[in-house]
Amino acid sequence: MSEDLLGLIAETLSLDRASLNAESSAENTKNWDSLRQVVLMGEIESGFGVEFSAQEISEANSVAKIAAALARHGVDVTL
Repeated sequence: MSEDLLGLIAETLSLDRASLNAESSAENTKNWDSLRQVVLMGEIESGFGVEFSAQEISEANSVAKIAAALARHGVDVTL
């Protein structure tokens, strides 16, 4: 997949891409709050052409969990 997950997250959260990794989460990442979680997941849905359930959106609160959710939808991302 040509879309860059970390780049998309960084852009949506107004962060430097280099500050993100698989362990980045709502708990340890500046600007990642509940409102931006919803916006972020919407951007990821658009960018990767998938549709998440409300449960997936609320549970995908880290880069690793987002990558896992994408994998369940058949999207392989490299972090």
